[in-house]
Amino acid sequence: GLGLLLMAVWGSAITKLGSHFLGIEYVDHYGTQRFYWFAKHTLLSGTNPSHTSLLFYPWGKDIYGHTGANMLDAYLAVPFLLLFGHVAGYNLFVLCGLALSGIPFYMLAREFSEDRYACATAAFFSAMTPFVLLEVTEGRPTQAILAIPVLYLVQVFRTGQRRGWKAPVLAGA
Repeated sequence: GLGLLLMAVWGSAITKLGSHFLGIEYVDHYGTQRFYWFAKHTLLSGTNPSHTSLLFYPWGKDIYGHTGANMLDAYLAVPFLLLFGHVAGYNLFVLCGLALSGIPFYMLAREFSEDRYACATAAFFSAMTPFVLLEVTEGRPTQAILAIPVLYLVQVFRTGQRRGWKAPVLAGA
């Protein structure tokens, strides 16, 4: 059953992972691809990522001031881009990010249930929510890959349930 759902949602994209970006041609998708390229460029060239003249030449763009430089996912994607190329690397990074986001969802579900199968099913469906699929479709993996926010929620929940410093420190980190 879950395999059929996977094929229904992702089946048409699987055959195109090396040639087409996941999602639609949309303004946010262009921005994501530009930031992923820019993150790779700054790492490989050793340039400062806070400002660039690659946009609005010759004056440039203050990356932090104008965009907040939310490039964590872009930097995490660089190994994928280098190993598999920009299109396949991006697609594989997003799919791996969605799959890895299931782990914290599983941890959160385990806080409420002892049934491992139910928790695994909840984790699987967390990557298939309309919100996640919309964000992937429109080229916003930063919002679609939910591992960090859900890890935070797990630790916040544990803070209220257990004594000690471990959970609040992990939530803060």
